[in-house]
Amino acid sequence: MPEDTLFSLTTSQFVARKVSSIKKMPCPFLTRFSKSYVCNYAPALLKAYGAHCPVVQRTISTMQGSPAGTGAAGGSAGGSGGAQDSVASKKENSAEARRNLSSLQQPKPVQQQAAEPSTGKQKPVAVGGTNKCPFLSTAAPHVKELGAESVEVPTERTFQYESFFHKQIQHKKQDHSYRVFKKVNRLAAEGQFPRALEYSWGERPITVWCSNDYLGMSCHPEVKQAVADALEMYGTGAGGTRNISGNSMNHENLEHRLAELHQKESALLFTSCFVANDSTLFTLAKALPGCHIFSDAGNHASMIQGIRNSGVPKHIFRHNDPAHLRELLQRVDRSLPKIVAFETVHSMTGAVC
Repeated sequence: MPEDTLFSLTTSQFVARKVSSIKKMPCPFLTRFSKSYVCNYAPALLKAYGAHCPVVQRTISTMQGSPAGTGAAGGSAGGSGGAQDSVASKKENSAEARRNLSSLQQPKPVQQQAAEPSTGKQKPVAVGGTNKCPFLSTAAPHVKELGAESVEVPTERTFQYESFFHKQIQHKKQDHSYRVFKKVNRLAAEGQFPRALEYSWGERPITVWCSNDYLGMSCHPEVKQAVADALEMYGTGAGGTRNISGNSMNHENLEHRLAELHQKESALLFTSCFVANDSTLFTLAKALPGCHIFSDAGNHASMIQGIRNSGVPKHIFRHNDPAHLRELLQRVDRSLPKIVAFETVHSMTGAVC
C-alpha cells in the first residue's frame, strides 16, 4: 500500500475516533456538520480540508514522528532516499503546523491566502481574533451552514401569494368558471312550494326546480311540526361527531327505517351526498385488493373525486351504455374485484337510467 494512502487511513481513523468520543465538537468548522456525518465521511473531509487545519496538521506531525509511522514510511519508501523524503516532509508539516498555531495566538486580524475557485489565484482572507478558526475563514466562501436559518431568501424574491391568487381569480372570471352564488330564500308556507324569492339583483319571485327536495317534503305540515317538536326537546346541532359524542336516537331510528325501506341490514347517514359518494367509493375501493372501478361518463363530481382519491385503476364507459361497459369488463381479469359506479337519476343531466 502506498505511503500516503496508509497514512491517510490511519489519520482518518484517528480523527473519526476522536470525533465519536466527544459529546460536543469544539471546532467551529466541524460543528457545522452532524457527528454522524463527520464519522462517516472523515477520510473525505481530511483529504479535502485537512491541510488547512492547524489541529489536524499537528496531529499529522505527531503521528509521522511516531515509530510506527516511521516504520511504515520507511518500509514503503524502500530505501534511504525515501527515508530522507519522509524526514523532510515531517519538517515541512511541523513548520506549517507551527505557523498555523502561531496565527491563532495573534490577537489582531491576520491575512491568509485562499485560492479563488475560478482562477486558482491566491487572495487574502481576513481572519478575526483568537477565537477564529483559520480553516473556517478560508473555507467560508465554499462551505455554508447546514440549517434552515442559514438560507437567506431575498425579500424581492419571496413568493407573492396575494398577486398569485388574484391572477387565478381573474383567470377564472375571464373563462366564466368563477362561481357567484345566487341569494335564494325558499318559501315554506302552505301552497308555496316550489316558489322562492331571489335577491341577487333586488327581490324577485322565482320558481325552484333544481332542489334535491323533489316532492317538497320540507314544506309538509307534519314534517315541519316534527322538526319543531324535536327542536324544542333536543335543541339544534349534533354537538360533535359520532366518534366523540355518539348517535342520537333520532338518527338511529331514521337509519333503521331507511334500511327497512331498501331491504338492507343497516344504513349509514352522511352529512351530504357529496361526502357520501366520496367516502363510500374511496373506502370500498381501498379495502378491496386489486379493485377496478368502472365509472359512468356522466357521474357527479363527488363520485369522480372518491374514485380519484382511492387511487385504484378506473375505466370510464359511455353514459348509460351497457354494451360499452360489458366490453370494458371483459378486458379485466374475472378474479379481480370490481365496482361499477353509476347514478339511477343523474344529478348532472336529470336522466333516469
